[in-house]
Amino acid sequence: MCAGTWGAVVFLDTCVILCTVFSTGAAQQRGVKAQVGQSVNMQCVVPVPNITQWGTLRLFLQKHVPGSNPKVVFSFSDAREHPDHQDLAYKNRCRLTKENITLSLSQVSPSDEGVYDCNIFLKKAREHELVYTEQLVLSIWANYTKPQIFFRSFDAVHTAVCSSNGGFPMGDVKWILSSNNLDIRNMTETLAEKNPKSMLYNISGRLTLPPSATGSIYCCVEATDQRVCSDETELPQTEKPRNGKGETRRNTVLICLSLMIALAISMLQLAGAHVYTGRAQ
Repeated sequence: MCAGTWGAVVFLDTCVILCTVFSTGAAQQRGVKAQVGQSVNMQCVVPVPNITQWGTLRLFLQKHVPGSNPKVVFSFSDAREHPDHQDLAYKNRCRLTKENITLSLSQVSPSDEGVYDCNIFLKKAREHELVYTEQLVLSIWANYTKPQIFFRSFDAVHTAVCSSNGGFPMGDVKWILSSNNLDIRNMTETLAEKNPKSMLYNISGRLTLPPSATGSIYCCVEATDQRVCSDETELPQTEKPRNGKGETRRNTVLICLSLMIALAISMLQLAGAHVYTGRAQ
């Protein structure tokens, strides 16, 4: 079969798949999870065809694209794979294991997350019939680095910053203080930056602490099923004079210096007047 004819067959099969699924209702869904950079098995749960059926079996795995046609992830027909009809994003990344009809997708990235349709056709009489359809919902995750805490201080107000990198999906920063008497719900904010190439998130949380805050603190980054926390860190202390003695001592010194300066100015003025009077005589 020439490439042009095969392209038309794929197009028609795609239309049949979409129309059949639409007319028979939504396919059953099954969740699949994968870590960034690893491989994931996307198994179509169906009785394995016998050796005679593989010659006429057609298998399509397609990814949903909102507002557009689905992407062809993998296609199998006429007893062979057809990589020429794959979307470029899936080239050289798919492998079919016939023993259990499992598709292995390698080098998983956040862009692979989404809903996939697995559709299997078998030839009955003169036509191919859709014998199995299932939706696989692929969820992607990547570990965040261990959060680090550092402090910024200005005018006796401390700001704690918690930072963590390279995770997915976008997470949230939670703060835990050893003091239970301090309500920090309105003193926190979380900022996230997405790397346009890797699509992973760098995340940071900020917590503004009043001068009265004491004890220790740590932060955790939470995203879906993962939670990673920093080491516990002591809060910086605001320096205060002990019992007011330091402030009193400083005031006393300032008063003494003021008196000494005033006395010196008076003596200079008197000396200047005496010299002037002497010259007048």
